[in-house]
Amino acid sequence: MILKTLKDKPHHFYLLVSILFLTLGFLMPFQENNNLDINIHDTYYVVEFKHLYWLFSMVLFVNWIICVLIALSRVVINKTVKNIQILMSIISCLGIIFPYDLFKTKNEFPSFDDYSYTNELLLLFSVIYIISNILLFIIIFLSIFKVIKRILLR
Repeated sequence: MILKTLKDKPHHFYLLVSILFLTLGFLMPFQENNNLDINIHDTYYVVEFKHLYWLFSMVLFVNWIICVLIALSRVVINKTVKNIQILMSIISCLGIIFPYDLFKTKNEFPSFDDYSYTNELLLLFSVIYIISNILLFIIIFLSIFKVIKRILLR
């Protein structure tokens, strides 16, 4: 049943991954020894690992809401481009979160000197995510223009 729904309406995959990220964010242990972290990282903004899961959970949930609103408005969207955009978005979110699993301490933000390859990988997936969201808005605007053109040509 779930696979049939995901096949017919792939934007529900956003909701599924969003719930998964939210659950993983709550299962992450809380950061210990905050005082030491503040003293050592006085020039860095330290982000806990679970906050990345919560951030991408909220972002994917907003993308799901946008896709549901488009589906409810009955605007016709190219399914192939929409599927590519959904896959790009979810894979890039996983690619941004995954390199943090490689670190020994989950609360460590990679320094550019120490983890240059990891930072390049994070930058690559961040650019892919930005491109996927730009693609989403291009899809929306092109579909709206098609509807307006259809209405005006009647």
